[in-house]
Amino acid sequence: MPPPPSPRQPWGAAITWRWLRRHFGFSRAETRGFVGLLLLLLGVAVLPGLLRPADPVYLPAADQQQLNGWAQDLAARLASSDAAERQRYAERRNFGAERPGRYPKVA
Repeated sequence: MPPPPSPRQPWGAAITWRWLRRHFGFSRAETRGFVGLLLLLLGVAVLPGLLRPADPVYLPAADQQQLNGWAQDLAARLASSDAAERQRYAERRNFGAERPGRYPKVA
């Protein structure tokens, strides 16, 4: 009578599953669930980076053109309001030359 065959040694992923079962004391169903949760956690961690849309292309020339337009508009507004202010208060700029000051001058 021939000797009974020796038990087959696990290979590949079976070694990892066997180590998990022995190390944590899991049953086969618990090991499958644990590995499934690990894969789910890995997917949740990796997928947002993979599914993120590409960043839009930055065009500084368009921004510079808009800023130049705003600067010209502001300069025109300031020039018109500055001229109006000068005209409005031109006659009031005598600084009290006709009347004496409120306090006496000290040498």
